[in-house]
Amino acid sequence: MNNNDNFNLNNQEIKKIALVVYVVVLILIFLFPPMNRVYGSNSLFEGWSFISDLGGTIKVNIPYLLVEMGMATVVYIFFLISQKK
Repeated sequence: MNNNDNFNLNNQEIKKIALVVYVVVLILIFLFPPMNRVYGSNSLFEGWSFISDLGGTIKVNIPYLLVEMGMATVVYIFFLISQKK
């Protein structure tokens, strides 16, 4: 028996695994969004913190959040396209 026999996945199973990974990545992006500390009209990038840190002077950096979501989506779409071949 070949050791690779246990890891033979068909195309549909691979796509399901990729979808689960994509959804988990999106959930993590929402749970740990990029944060800015806002001082009047100035803002300073603070990094990525748990969503419960929001409030007061801490705000979500929407452009970074959209870039993260866009990158995850592009990688997922490219993966799906590569599986069609």
